[in-house]
Amino acid sequence: MKPQKIIFCLLLLATKQLISQIVSIPIGGQQAVLGNISSCYPSNFSSLNNPALLGLNPNKQLAFSHEMPFMQSKLALSALSVQTTIKNIPFGVCLVQSGNEHFKQHLLSVGLAKKLNKNLSIGIALNYLGSSQFQQESLHNLYGSLGVTLQINKQFLLATHLINPTSNAFAREKQQAIGQFFKAGLSYQLSGQINMFFESETAFKNEWMLRFGLMYHLKPQVTFSMGITQNLERFSGGILVKRGRIHWVIGAQIHRILGYSPTTELSYQLP
Repeated sequence: MKPQKIIFCLLLLATKQLISQIVSIPIGGQQAVLGNISSCYPSNFSSLNNPALLGLNPNKQLAFSHEMPFMQSKLALSALSVQTTIKNIPFGVCLVQSGNEHFKQHLLSVGLAKKLNKNLSIGIALNYLGSSQFQQESLHNLYGSLGVTLQINKQFLLATHLINPTSNAFAREKQQAIGQFFKAGLSYQLSGQINMFFESETAFKNEWMLRFGLMYHLKPQVTFSMGITQNLERFSGGILVKRGRIHWVIGAQIHRILGYSPTTELSYQLP
């Protein structure tokens, strides 16, 4: 087999895995540049990444994110999110779309969070997943997610996120499971300028994946982020720039074999 065909096959395999795993993919440029760590870092897409984090991000905001896996525009993953507070309850709505003319998935999430005490928060989300494949019947179903955060002290935050606890599958073909995932994360504020993040993730009955992320706050308006996976197969990095109510993230993930995936996120802090 020619080298070009080998690369193409690897690319096709990875992108298919990427699309099929839209349920567990962390959403947002902030997560992408932090090594895809999502369970313990409050972001603009917390209703999907971990609904318990909605209570730790008090800002009201509108956000848009776009990622182009391995520079393939037809596989782009786009997301739109709104987070606010309704009657003192943190609330978020997120819409994600991924795929091309042959295979598409869209995901709508509605989540909310509740503080059980000063340090313990719980969050729940209801998600609608739709999948369509060329010349085949569309598949769709609902599934839930449950998140918990525990603020141990000013430096340490523990978080867990269980996706699809009831093991829902697509209604037409039960063997086509939506997927069930568990994530556990730890964030540690090393200093006023440096934050460290650790996360482990597993699809049930599969091996654990470990991730490490680091944020360096150069100044209040500029933050640098980077992340790696346990096998050093994937690296990421980027920059967050704040200018008034506008926050902009730009960065990329780099796979050792498949190449470069640029990502960006733009958010507006609502009054």
